Amino acid sequence: MFRCLEKITFVFMKTISIFGTGNVAFHMIKAISLLKNYKILQVYGRSEQKHYDFSNEFNFDLKTTSDLNEIQPADFYLVCIKDDAIEEFIEKIARPNIICMHTSGSLPLLDKNCKNAVFYPLQTFSKSSELNYAEIPFCIEATEEDVFTKVEELALAISDSVFSISTEQRRSLHVSAVFVCNFVNHLYSLGEEICKEKGVPFEILKPLIKETASKVQQISPTEAQTGPAKRNDQNTIQSHLRQLSGKDQKNVYQLLTNSILNTYGY
Repeated sequence: MFRCLEKITFVFMKTISIFGTGNVAFHMIKAISLLKNYKILQVYGRSEQKHYDFSNEFNFDLKTTSDLNEIQPADFYLVCIKDDAIEEFIEKIARPNIICMHTSGSLPLLDKNCKNAVFYPLQTFSKSSELNYAEIPFCIEATEEDVFTKVEELALAISDSVFSISTEQRRSLHVSAVFVCNFVNHLYSLGEEICKEKGVPFEILKPLIKETASKVQQISPTEAQTGPAKRNDQNTIQSHLRQLSGKDQKNVYQLLTNSILNTYGY
């Protein structure tokens, strides 16, 4: 009697070592740990305390090390450290047969002794924030076609939004991100400061913040612009400037007001 054997498909688990223990590394560990065909082999970081924190945070066996001599070969090395340390660090860990990716928005592909790639998640990361990784845009780059394909497969396993972006394009995106994220957040901080000076709860502004962010999902920021500078309302502008107590507040208000006036032809 013959028995029909089911076809068995072998899926090879790809291994990834992550370098860094900051916010980006934290979220990349979380994102990759959700994938079926990828396994985190090691996490490298200099801080033993952060190793302990990471091990407590994640409910799987996370192998950590602070010794570069203990780093094992993997399919991917993902470098999530400060931009100004990346190039020198990659020189230390580069191996010819390993795809070595950095997560910087401002650095080019680094021509080191490895299969070089860029794996840039365009998002602001904080350990306390819950993120939907499928919505995060990943900007990837590689010089070799086979390397690009493997990096793209990893990115698509995490996100529905993956883009082939050149170094020049990525640098422009990084500058744009500073404007729409870091600078905007600083303006929130200045707004909060002004509220505190007058004993006003900052929470009153949060629906306005939410609606402002929501509008640019539907129309362009140029169309969405409102306010006294858009209307060239000089009486209100001068009144605001008289109210502001801090030099930084006044300088930022005047600079942005002038930029808006110029944009709309006043």
